[in-house]
Amino acid sequence: MSGLVGNGAPPPQPRVPRRGLIRPTSGGFVLLVRLLPGQVPEDFVKAAPAMAEDWQVHAVRVNSWKPGVVRIVASARDPLAAPRVPKQRGPGHLLRVTVGALETGPRGCSTCGVCLTG
Repeated sequence: MSGLVGNGAPPPQPRVPRRGLIRPTSGGFVLLVRLLPGQVPEDFVKAAPAMAEDWQVHAVRVNSWKPGVVRIVASARDPLAAPRVPKQRGPGHLLRVTVGALETGPRGCSTCGVCLTG
């Protein structure tokens, strides 16, 4: 059995990925996890059902947030089991939609090639 680790080197210590703060949401919670060298997001995707069962939540979704970081979203309940009606605004407060606005803010062009204005 000697010599499995090396010439007198101590055995390797288990390492745990760093996680960020757990941020509560209206339907569960979100946390970011920094991956260790050699880990890939698919490792967390495979473990998502086990995390959901262990945390006693309805579902756990994992997606790649940025290189080396995964975002874990836990849903505490099934959103389709009891759908909630969104809050209604007072009379005269209609919602406005800007067609062609991007999530980043600046406006883009429509698919027909006509630039949007307004």
